[in-house]
Amino acid sequence: TGGVFGQHNDAGRAVLLPALRRLGIATLNGVVVSHGDKDHAGGAASLANGIVVQKWYVGGRAAALASQLQRAMLPCVAGLQWRADGVRFAFIHPPTAHAADPENDRSCVLQVSSLASGNGAVSGRALLTGDISRSSERQLLHAPGQQLLADVVLVPHHGSKSSSSAAFVAQLKPLYALVSAGFNNRYRHPHVDVLQRYRDAGSAILRSDQLGAIQLSFRDGAWQQPRCSRYAGRFFWQPWNNTSQCAGRVRKP
Repeated sequence: TGGVFGQHNDAGRAVLLPALRRLGIATLNGVVVSHGDKDHAGGAASLANGIVVQKWYVGGRAAALASQLQRAMLPCVAGLQWRADGVRFAFIHPPTAHAADPENDRSCVLQVSSLASGNGAVSGRALLTGDISRSSERQLLHAPGQQLLADVVLVPHHGSKSSSSAAFVAQLKPLYALVSAGFNNRYRHPHVDVLQRYRDAGSAILRSDQLGAIQLSFRDGAWQQPRCSRYAGRFFWQPWNNTSQCAGRVRKP
């Protein structure tokens, strides 16, 4: 749900709610707050007060939102899954609500799979990773009975060098690597070595600090070319935002 910008403003109020209104979305079937860090949970209250959310899923210290917002919330634990409209949603991390771990490694990791009509075979996958570190990546890679695959991956921890190990990237080899990072952020995310690992794996890198909001759609068994809010709106000193990365601006589904 994004971060807090000041005493009376946050990403939920300033970014998410206006974006959802523009997309014509009045109800959310579910919201996942990966963990309790402010840059992930800071906009939850505004979102809860501004739109109907049918279910909440929370990881780590974000569980405290249940009492703060007076909402029923489910902890995300590996094995919890559900289906809707031909899509399977499955949490594959954390294995338990292991409070002893660092907050980042208590992040919800959600695998989203499009199921082919008829036989139910998986035809497209996305992996949303929160802020997990290499330690949690190793757990995922070696989890018994789990095949870690993704066409699209939300790069762990905003592209921090503490995540996206060589083994993790080599296993996934995603078609698209999405980096959610603030423009000119003080942590200098994403790290150049992380970006190079994904490039070496053949991934197209899409960065929110450069492209703004990024929209990916899976239709007729294939990923459509990304759309981004800053399409063709670049200044001459911002050469990254070009028509080779996005098909156009973000639009209603």
